[in-house]
Amino acid sequence: MPLKLHDKDALVTHARKADKPVAFLVGCPLSEDASGGVPGVSAILGYVREELQNKAPERLVKFETEIAGKSGTDAYQAALVWLQGYLGQNAVNRVVDRAVRRARVTGAPIAFEDNGEPRHWHLPIGTKQLAELIRSSFQSTENHFPGPILTTNFDPLLVLALEALGVPTTLHIIDEDGKLPRTERRTRYCDVVYLHGFWRGNTLHTLAQLTADCSDLKNSIKKILNQRILIVTAYGGWDDVFTKALTEVAKDDDAQVEVLWCFYETDPNEIELKYRQLLSHINPLIRKGNFHAFGGIDCHSIFADIGGFSPTSTVSNAATTSPLAGWERIDSAYLAGLAPLRQEEIIRYFDGAVPTWRHAVSDSIPRRQAVSEVNSRLAQLQLFKDSCSLQLIRAAGGEGKTTLLLQAAADAAQSGEWSVLWRPSPHIGLAPEHIMRLDTTKQWLIVADDADNLIPDLSECVRLLRDATNVHFLLAARDTDWHAANGDEEGWESRVTYHPEVVLRGLIPEDAKAVVNSWRNYGEAGLKGLAAITDSDKQIQAFLKAIQDDRKDGGDGSLFGGLLAVRFGETGLQAHVREFLTRLRGVRISGSSNSLFDALVYAAACHAVGLPGINENVLGDLVSVPRDWVHTRIVRPLGEEAAAVQNAGHVLTRHSKVAAAVIVEAEQTFNTDLAEVWRAIVRQTVHTGTGALRVGQTFEMIVHAGPRLQKLLPKQFSEDRRKIIAIAAAKAAMEYKTDWLGCIDSLGRTYREAGDFDKATELFRNNLKDAPSKIDFDKVIRAYWYEWSVCEGKKGNGHEHAAANAWLAGLALSDLLNPAPISQKDVKVICCGIGSDFAKLANSSATCPYAKARCAIAWLGSRVKLDARARSVLKGHDRASEKIGIKQPASLGQAIHWLIAGVARARRELNDPYLAQLEKPGQISFRQLKIVLASPAGQSRKRLIKKSRWKSNRGKKHRYR
Repeated sequence: MPLKLHDKDALVTHARKADKPVAFLVGCPLSEDASGGVPGVSAILGYVREELQNKAPERLVKFETEIAGKSGTDAYQAALVWLQGYLGQNAVNRVVDRAVRRARVTGAPIAFEDNGEPRHWHLPIGTKQLAELIRSSFQSTENHFPGPILTTNFDPLLVLALEALGVPTTLHIIDEDGKLPRTERRTRYCDVVYLHGFWRGNTLHTLAQLTADCSDLKNSIKKILNQRILIVTAYGGWDDVFTKALTEVAKDDDAQVEVLWCFYETDPNEIELKYRQLLSHINPLIRKGNFHAFGGIDCHSIFADIGGFSPTSTVSNAATTSPLAGWERIDSAYLAGLAPLRQEEIIRYFDGAVPTWRHAVSDSIPRRQAVSEVNSRLAQLQLFKDSCSLQLIRAAGGEGKTTLLLQAAADAAQSGEWSVLWRPSPHIGLAPEHIMRLDTTKQWLIVADDADNLIPDLSECVRLLRDATNVHFLLAARDTDWHAANGDEEGWESRVTYHPEVVLRGLIPEDAKAVVNSWRNYGEAGLKGLAAITDSDKQIQAFLKAIQDDRKDGGDGSLFGGLLAVRFGETGLQAHVREFLTRLRGVRISGSSNSLFDALVYAAACHAVGLPGINENVLGDLVSVPRDWVHTRIVRPLGEEAAAVQNAGHVLTRHSKVAAAVIVEAEQTFNTDLAEVWRAIVRQTVHTGTGALRVGQTFEMIVHAGPRLQKLLPKQFSEDRRKIIAIAAAKAAMEYKTDWLGCIDSLGRTYREAGDFDKATELFRNNLKDAPSKIDFDKVIRAYWYEWSVCEGKKGNGHEHAAANAWLAGLALSDLLNPAPISQKDVKVICCGIGSDFAKLANSSATCPYAKARCAIAWLGSRVKLDARARSVLKGHDRASEKIGIKQPASLGQAIHWLIAGVARARRELNDPYLAQLEKPGQISFRQLKIVLASPAGQSRKRLIKKSRWKSNRGKKHRYR
């Protein structure tokens, strides 16, 4: 029978009103690092590679072959099977130990006994809420939620969260066949059962271990489940001992168990497809009505919902010493405890990986002179105790501002003179009232990247800190973002000690030398493309020239563009991208069925055609990642691969050249259908952007992406392939954004630019009747008619097609489309186009109505603001008119009269009944156009066409109403 899916409210009600004790099964993601990130498959594979590199480097190639093409659980199990086979269980245990220790908080002791203290671990919000639910139950007389808690995780975080709340626990670690305890006798203890082992001992990961026939264990699990309600969260139904036990319970007619299974997905069909095997195993439970499925469940909040308490009321990480919520305190102890960079991590940084604090303190990472400049200013502040100050580092993306920011901040923290507070995510705000409560006996340095979204908070902080001498700001931002957020209009200089901005553009020779010398320390692996040049000075000059060339090409960041050029070249870049795409295909995004490969392709598809990336909310929805987790689960791991960054609410690749290489490789090497990718992007952009949620500046760009794609997709795609991709995107926009007339216009233009004029004209004709029902009718209808006219004209080169073009273009400016307003852009575009149509229809006689209409169009078009291209086109029409003896119109009225005559003549020469019936020749009028051009915005101060001189009018730009 079809799966019936209930919502969160139904789950909460069912759990609260349960007539049996409630137990829990929790899976990942619960083991998170101090910034909220999940170790996941990517980190595990990295640790396995490191084990092999240290112990059996000759096996690395075979290891990569073994996991190639695998992702998620498959890659995870394959990697650990390989490691266990070559290096034994101890090597597996070391990998697990390292992964779990990522959950230690900043500054926590490296050495500790047993599991250490709860305050030294980052306890995920879902874990803390489950502990709070258990505690609240234990404190009541009913003890409604006694447990046990079964978990497939192997970290200590559940036990630590319970311990932090004073809940007595008993651990049961299953690493071989055994029995579970009789938890019925423990009325004030919570049993925590580790089904896959515990991090302090052997852990179970491989398929053979997980599916071993542990009959006693299965019987024990069956007994625990009997007479209980089991809530299952964040668990995918592994083929392990628990699933086998549940399968046997399902077959047992005498078993009294009820299962409340929480799915993150919301589509029953998707769940049935994704969990087909699990559902088939427990089908008897479903038939008996003892299995209840709930969709759209967030494991990070559901336990608080069930318990009826605030998600923020649970135990916090006491070790978080930062006085600003969400910010991290960086000190010398924390920096000293960071693991040194491995060689492959250093090389990856040279290739463009996003820097971290580990890079900031590494001697292998080059330092630019600007670091010393910032350090000197900070030292002066310490010396003279100046008033509140602000230091801004600004640059285009890919110019190295983040590295500079982190290095300067790390130096400040290591000096012991500063208390450094760092914003780990661009989503974290800055509360001015909290800034005012900072300890006045300390010197605080507030450090933030992507600071453009903090400008309102910074402005208020500066106002409140006018007389303070112990709070200073060290910030970095993309130049364009800071400007767009009005950061340049705040008047910082008059309100705060505003240090001269550090502006990064390319490299000075001294910095280039430092960079190349750092590369040279690692031989050919470090120098890559520059290794072919033996002279060190010539290597530096080649690097500087590549940076200059990229700047001339309008690169995203000339430093990164130059880096790509000298390290890889075009061919090498493709190979480099192919290599990391292969890795990313095997890295499943935590909590999602998608991989990092999928996420990167979506971002690259947008960035490669000149868009500022893909909106982070859209991307999260595309790959089934909660929107608040995009930075942690997608951006951060992609940044480690030098693949992507986050900026102004969008995710984009490190450089447009990388973006182009990614989509080319994705389609040509990995068989990704880019047309389907773009269709999905358009669909999700519309769905995510519908309603209260805004998806930023790229919404309209993506919805109208069709024409852009044909022009800007990489030339490695054939012309026909670019057309197919463009049309797929434009069709998707028309299909999903049904209330926009502009989507029809964009699809028609896409057809035209693809050379399919018949489909274009058919589209415009078929949708004309419904056009008034679109919400953007007034704004778009004149552009719609003009694009239609161009498509009709392109169907052939004869007189008939030119007449059709002139007729429809004339109507696009006429009163037929009233009350839709006429903008200056309408006048400019249509006059340039219809002038060419009249030129095709005219003869060399000064009395020809088409020739006079051409002259009128040049005169009328000159009365609005023009760009250089439009100015040149209209000037050409005017010169041609003058050549055959037609003088300029004496008045606006005469120009309109000539235009009417030309358009009416085109109508009379039409043989197409459909086009001819749109308007009668005697009813053509341009009263609204005349009003627009007669207004101050449309009047010129002097004759604009005079011999060889041509000036554009400076009138105001007309707005669509």
